Amino acid sequence: NKYIINALALGAPAAVATMSVNTTAGCAPLARRLDGAAGPEDALEGSRGLLSRRLSSGTLSCSEFYCVGKDLDKNFKSISSSGYKEKLTKCKGYISSDDLKKCGKDTCYLNAGKYFTSYVEERPIIKGGFVEGA
Repeated sequence: NKYIINALALGAPAAVATMSVNTTAGCAPLARRLDGAAGPEDALEGSRGLLSRRLSSGTLSCSEFYCVGKDLDKNFKSISSSGYKEKLTKCKGYISSDDLKKCGKDTCYLNAGKYFTSYVEERPIIKGGFVEGA
């Protein structure tokens, strides 16, 4: 699949730490660890914040976001149009406008890193033919 090859050549989008999130939109509050680690990039996944309640599975992790360039975004859509619509979550409404400005003209997604892993890195490049499964 040429779109997977193009996406691999462009590389995975880099994660950017979020400074503030909209918890009323369904984002989990940014974690503050008991041992005093600073920032969401230092918080361990699944750790509980100081005096926080356990979050339901319906909350989104908005602790980081990804700025995806136009070329990579087009490849994402071509790789799986249904996955593109259902799996990628745009940042607008979930993170602060200051964080959104960090992406500039690029598209901001909350879960582009997971999408890249699932749909680009772990997906077979060859769909069929005599070399399938080789």
